[in-house]
Amino acid sequence: MAADNPGKGEERRRFLAGLLRVAVISGIAAPLAAFLKFHLRKPPRLVTVAKRLRPGGFILEPDFIIIDSSSGPVALSRRCTHLGCRLNFNEEKRELVCPCHHSRFSAAGKRIAGPARRNLARFPLRRLGDGKGFVVEI
Repeated sequence: MAADNPGKGEERRRFLAGLLRVAVISGIAAPLAAFLKFHLRKPPRLVTVAKRLRPGGFILEPDFIIIDSSSGPVALSRRCTHLGCRLNFNEEKRELVCPCHHSRFSAAGKRIAGPARRNLARFPLRRLGDGKGFVVEI
């Protein structure tokens, strides 16, 4: 039978070699693409907060908190640096507290205690022209 069609075995080898090339290239290209995508930065998102900040007060938003400090208003992330849980603000102690694993952060964003090892991210903040709010760059 092989003598009737000698090119069939060669054709099968070429097909398998091509399939192997595709598998190898995919195995290299997929992790490389994921690696390159990881380093691309998203454009910042601007969030307008049309609320006044009273002296010593705070404004709680879903992604960040604006706190009035002695050096002026500060915008801090509400994502815990441990596993990303949303932080709550304790007004009495002026601390951000993680409800999941009890990491604690000062009103300046410094880590106080808990499994978190890094301070909170600070976001650029500017006042609106009329003084009745802020624009936060997340």
